[in-house]
Amino acid sequence: MARHRVAIVGNAPVRKDWSRTIDACDFVVRFNGCQTRGAETGHRIDALGLCNSAPNPTSRLMSFSRGDAFETAREIWLTRNPDLYRAYLSEAEAKD
Repeated sequence: MARHRVAIVGNAPVRKDWSRTIDACDFVVRFNGCQTRGAETGHRIDALGLCNSAPNPTSRLMSFSRGDAFETAREIWLTRNPDLYRAYLSEAEAKD
């Protein structure tokens, strides 16, 4: 059986440089704006989990979608029903 290394990287500061270990993993999951991405936690993003619990996530979703992390990630994971995001995104696009 093949073994795979997965890194799940949160947004809290770290006390040690994990960048080489994280970037060497087979799959890296980060969240929201990826505030810790860079120096101590590496740059790799395979999946970006958007965990917005606001009643209307339009502005937050739009801010995430304009970030480098959104463009870099191979997959986007939504923690809410995708239909809600589609509706909010359509509303935000209409305002733009």
